[in-house]
Amino acid sequence: MDLLGVIFFISQFTGPFIVCSHYFLDPTGFAYPIQFVPDFKYYQQLRIIYNLTYIYFMFSVWSLLMSVGFLIAAYFSVFLKIFPREFKPNQKQYNTINALRCPNNLPVQYRSLEVLHKNALEIAAPCIIPIQVIFTNLCLFCNFTLITQWNKMNTVTKAVLLLWTCAVLVAWITGLQFGGWMRLKSIQVLRSWYFYEWSKADMKYMRRFQRSCKPLAIRVGKMYCIKRNSVLTFLRGIVRGTFRALLTLHKSKSK
Repeated sequence: MDLLGVIFFISQFTGPFIVCSHYFLDPTGFAYPIQFVPDFKYYQQLRIIYNLTYIYFMFSVWSLLMSVGFLIAAYFSVFLKIFPREFKPNQKQYNTINALRCPNNLPVQYRSLEVLHKNALEIAAPCIIPIQVIFTNLCLFCNFTLITQWNKMNTVTKAVLLLWTCAVLVAWITGLQFGGWMRLKSIQVLRSWYFYEWSKADMKYMRRFQRSCKPLAIRVGKMYCIKRNSVLTFLRGIVRGTFRALLTLHKSKSK
């Protein structure tokens, strides 16, 4: 968490300048709103105001994204450090007291974690599919533009499109990878309860409770669940969509 805090602090101040750098390096390379304003007497003063406003806007958006990202990372740290180890038997070292892993407390604590995860998904789940659609189409747009317009674009435009593609791929692949890992670890935790050295009555009770539990995973209702192969499915969609777009362009030109 200390390393995460340092990364958050550094990114909070350096990120907006990196995002804004393409505007100052090539202010006419993209369709910025200021370009649609006709030249008049106070155009330069207006451009200065627009530049300051653009920087402020980037700082605001970046601060919001970093704050949300920090909250998500703090939530995920529970599953990275606490859940896979503290709920399993026969671990070398625990950070919690042994009373957590007794038959009276373990079901209550696991069910509490289920409720916490369910409440978190009620907020985040509606955004998962739209975000994946936006990221997929953004990657397809960048890939298609880079391949078809490589010789016509300047260096700044190429760098921006490559940065967008890499940033989206790294961010979403990391999220999908963690979602698949969380589901896998949850399945392992539930199966590990068979190895607790409890009495026969407690084991019978825990087996019934275990059958009533679902693995903790990132789900969108019953129609979508992030699994271990979700990363491969996402990458396959990017590659297939890029090639289909290129083939469509080739067919349209041949006609």
